[in-house]
Amino acid sequence: MRAYVPVGWAQLAALDAQGVLPGPLRACAVDPGWRAGSPEVDEEEWEFEAQLVAAEALEDRLFDALADTTPVADDALPDDEA
Repeated sequence: MRAYVPVGWAQLAALDAQGVLPGPLRACAVDPGWRAGSPEVDEEEWEFEAQLVAAEALEDRLFDALADTTPVADDALPDDEA
């Protein structure tokens, strides 16, 4: 079984540097119950679905993190960045 873990660049850098991902983490995988619901689906489709669910989970985390930041007004930026 393959598991897909939705992590960002900072977590990948930590994995590279330390050899572990700090947890707890959520992972996405195809379990027997999920397979039983659609037995006609092949392995490649299941794998793609698990990757998609993991990507959506990462996207949700990234959007949540952006929502928690303080926006910068255009007039606070230097002229070449506004």
